[in-house]
Amino acid sequence: MATTAEAKALIGFIEVPLAIAYPYALPPNVPGERSAGLRQAFAAAMADPGYKQEIDKQKLSYSPKSGEAVERTVVKLAQAPAAAIERYREVVGLGGE
Repeated sequence: MATTAEAKALIGFIEVPLAIAYPYALPPNVPGERSAGLRQAFAAAMADPGYKQEIDKQKLSYSPKSGEAVERTVVKLAQAPAAAIERYREVVGLGGE
């Protein structure tokens, strides 16, 4: 239903909690090999049978996303039109600051 870049970006902002929920983030300029190692370790932890068993035992929701998928979402949002970012800030009560 969204027909403009601004409207599409606003929908993207609203969907962020569904797309990436609780992301882990690194500061800028982390060496690529360190970032890759952390992504691999996270993926291994999420795939660990013991971890999955504990998630099931506690009846928790489980839908991990890869670091690459989270990065694509963040990059896409960062490239949103300035008007969409401003409008989103207004809608959620952050004003224009």
